[in-house]
Amino acid sequence: MDEEIKTAVLNAAMDLRDKVVEKINSNIPPPDSPATLKKKYPKSHTLVDTGNLLNSVVEDGIHTISEGDNNMEVAVGVFDEGVAEYAIANEFGSTRVATTKNVGNKKEMHQGYSTITIPERSFLRSAYDENIEEIMDGLTEEIGEIFARKFKEMKF
Repeated sequence: MDEEIKTAVLNAAMDLRDKVVEKINSNIPPPDSPATLKKKYPKSHTLVDTGNLLNSVVEDGIHTISEGDNNMEVAVGVFDEGVAEYAIANEFGSTRVATTKNVGNKKEMHQGYSTITIPERSFLRSAYDENIEEIMDGLTEEIGEIFARKFKEMKF
């Protein structure tokens, strides 16, 4: 594949990755629950606690899936399996049952169960949906300019 075209495709992927980062940093509603806020204190930003999700997208958020003589496929997302687990829970929302320990009674292992609900806070799909048309228009224009310049440079 032509190196200029390859660079244009990777630049488009970086543009999308940057939009995902903006989305993560936008404090997507709804706000965290009081229990989550208490654990995260003094942080109150949704999707940002340890920084692992954000760092995963910034540092490793673009992968080349395939590259041939005439094509290139790239992906933007969360590729670290450990981070992807909670990225998916936030992207689509999640409800799970957790066992609560009985701290006061050492003879009993568990006190009961509680339901933990993580509301949907889409940062990948929404960044894609809101920006892909503009990014693809820019890529199309850039590739057109590359072809036009290369065509003018051809000797017949």
